[in-house]
Amino acid sequence: MLGSAHDGEVLNAAKAATRLVSEARATWPEVLAPNESPVPIGEPVISAPEIGRMLSHRQCCRLNGWEVNFLAGVSEARWLSAKQAARLARITAKVERCRGGMP
Repeated sequence: MLGSAHDGEVLNAAKAATRLVSEARATWPEVLAPNESPVPIGEPVISAPEIGRMLSHRQCCRLNGWEVNFLAGVSEARWLSAKQAARLARITAKVERCRGGMP
């Protein structure tokens, strides 16, 4: 539809594509990057109970607002980009260090 001769169809196609990128919690550079593909993660990416455990330690582990929002958002994700997966691993390691490896 982006190649349509009708401006309205082109605009609607662009809006639909942008909505899909947003719903996937991705960015256009991540979608268009030739050397970086999404890292498929099982469904769900991280379990709701694990998110809850991590968030219950947010003050003592000094999770900032961005990290808290990231954890809440990633719980709904079907896949993560390599950058998102790395960020999740860093936050998880931060919480594990803080908790001393306790469940």
